[in-house]
Amino acid sequence: MGNKSAIQEEFEIRSIYQEKVKKNCQKEIEDFVQCATNRTISVIWKCRQQSHVMRDCLKNTIDQTSEWGLRSHQDEEKQKAFKNQTEK
Repeated sequence: MGNKSAIQEEFEIRSIYQEKVKKNCQKEIEDFVQCATNRTISVIWKCRQQSHVMRDCLKNTIDQTSEWGLRSHQDEEKQKAFKNQTEK
């Protein structure tokens, strides 16, 4: 982690969290995007099924992926790095 500010660390955690969610639901997101491409208001009814599938995947992934778990893991990594630096 080094000498990062709290804002930088927060941004990094959020980015990791969002990437995990996107990666897990990549197919569902791509299916929705493919359906929605070149549509305007009709996306509401033409892509309803893809939207529901994508939303369910995102919701389930968010429920399973704890942002606080990521924070805890990063805190452990920072503590290990600090310990290694102080032991040298």
